[in-house]
Amino acid sequence: MSTRLLAASFPALAAALPAAAGGHAPDDLRAAVAELLADADARTSLLAEGASAGYDSGFIIKDAGGYSLKVNGLVQFRYTANFRGRSDSASAANPDGRPFTGGFNTRFSKLRFSGTAHDPSIFWGVNGEFLRGNNGRFILEDAFVGWRFADGWSFRGGQYKIRFWREWDVSDEFQLTADRSMTDKVFRGGRSQGLELAYTGETIRGWLQVHDGFLAQNSDFGTNSRATASLSPAGTDLTLARNSFGFARDGGEGNFAVTLRAEAKWAGTWDNFKDFTSAPGSGYAGMAGVAGHIQGSRLDLPFRTAAGPALTDAAGNPYTGDTILGAWTADLTMKGDGWNAFLAGVGQHTRTSVNAPAGSPAVGSVSTSDFGALAQFGFYLPDTKVEPFARWDGIFADGDPRGFSGSDRFFNTLTVGANYFIHGHAAKLTCDVQWFPNRTNALGGNDPTRAYLAPSGRNQVALRFQFQLLF
Repeated sequence: MSTRLLAASFPALAAALPAAAGGHAPDDLRAAVAELLADADARTSLLAEGASAGYDSGFIIKDAGGYSLKVNGLVQFRYTANFRGRSDSASAANPDGRPFTGGFNTRFSKLRFSGTAHDPSIFWGVNGEFLRGNNGRFILEDAFVGWRFADGWSFRGGQYKIRFWREWDVSDEFQLTADRSMTDKVFRGGRSQGLELAYTGETIRGWLQVHDGFLAQNSDFGTNSRATASLSPAGTDLTLARNSFGFARDGGEGNFAVTLRAEAKWAGTWDNFKDFTSAPGSGYAGMAGVAGHIQGSRLDLPFRTAAGPALTDAAGNPYTGDTILGAWTADLTMKGDGWNAFLAGVGQHTRTSVNAPAGSPAVGSVSTSDFGALAQFGFYLPDTKVEPFARWDGIFADGDPRGFSGSDRFFNTLTVGANYFIHGHAAKLTCDVQWFPNRTNALGGNDPTRAYLAPSGRNQVALRFQFQLLF
């Protein structure tokens, strides 16, 4: 029933109440009816003054005074089948070294809220995800407030994505394949808390972010980074753990972190670059991007002797450490009439120094330089809603500081498959096959979300079927 119909009905109800009560309606009942009439009249007036509700890439409610609310959701339901050579060792994902694992899971279940407050120039966003496992626990992703203070310029503070690696910057629902690459897992910045200054012009846009460092999502102030390293019995040679960058990737905070990203387009609109695909009939669009990042982290009790216990001096004072990290990336995106292509490269250098307790001998420092690359393309079959695609990505790890060499330095993935667009990205089916020709290296690790399970021999293959609903 509409508010106008309710407003028209209440006067008749008010007139009938005295008769129903023998001509004497109680005062409190008359007051309640009067309050309802006033509320209905206010709501009717609100609609008349320009408030609206509807759907536009999300469910939207807004008024004429600058307040608005948009609600979005994402569900990705997936079946994965993983085939690999039997391993002599086991893991949580492969407890008996079996050569096949398959099953269903909900890859993403997300709710997103955004809007404006007081004025259209003041914006906000709160997003979260129901985690796989953990009994479906809801975890915060983004929470920020911002202000568009000039033409093309905006400022925001809170928790948000670090705008470094472009594949990570593109939302989950707008990927070309069923999921992001293994290279993304290793080099993406993740989320952090901080401040961001952004500019969007006709052909260039950019972001300057000052924050708590890579992968600091939902971290508390003062949470130190953690890493693991081994030292020789004499305490003179330092070796990083095989899966370590020499700094935290588990939710610790850096002492400082700055990220700068710039993008320039020579064709198309900025909306063309929200996703990686390009439907038939789309015009040509091209964009290049570069980004740089630097951060410093204090490592909290990370260093251990080869035997395992925490490294301390004779008085029990712990060794600690500091890490400086620098990273860069460059990428190229091109799209046209039913086709798309994306190229990206990334590098990361760290230097970790051991801080010995006062009076103890110094140990030294260790550095790593790691690299990654990605290339993908897709195209629509003529007169269909089917988009075949292919992607290659590689991780080139610095092995010497981690105590390994040879083929274990390199880990790469080849992915081929197709999307079927039932209703654009809002409802689509994706099927792809991944081939992992190498054993996991120091950085690849075990990642069931991307269908890779370790430990494993070479030539692991994974098949993924996924249905996506975006609303």
